[in-house]
Amino acid sequence: MNTPTTQNVHARVVQRGLSVLNKVFNEENVKYRVLGSVLIASLHGKPHRTLGDIDILVDEEDYKKVISKLESDGYVIEQKHKFGFTWTEAHHEGNLGFTFLLIGKFLENYFSCRLTRIIELRISTGYLKSTRYSLLGTSFIGLPLRSIYEGLKI
Repeated sequence: MNTPTTQNVHARVVQRGLSVLNKVFNEENVKYRVLGSVLIASLHGKPHRTLGDIDILVDEEDYKKVISKLESDGYVIEQKHKFGFTWTEAHHEGNLGFTFLLIGKFLENYFSCRLTRIIELRISTGYLKSTRYSLLGTSFIGLPLRSIYEGLKI
């Protein structure tokens, strides 16, 4: 009797999460970027470790639409706060979750994200240039390779 390995089970969880990413973000033309471990896994061609979520940077004009679609797909949405920083997590049993780290505006020269009432984070568009990646048969938009490299160095 063949029992699925932990690695195969996890690959299916990742694949289901990426399928939702494709449906909710790509098919709806959402302005977003994938960050973090899913992006690194795409460079390896497979998950290099157990992945818990898909880290996302998203345009605030698309954010409510994305949250609504995730909720309709059975995701539970939670607002998190720590050290004055706020982010949103979307969880679903048996799928990768989503963590919305930055919600802001894609402008011509930079991405603008209001961190507090008086602090605004601006990230150059060069650092966020739309770059297509693929993992387990699903493509998505992430940061350019150079930005990943610089982030890992830090």
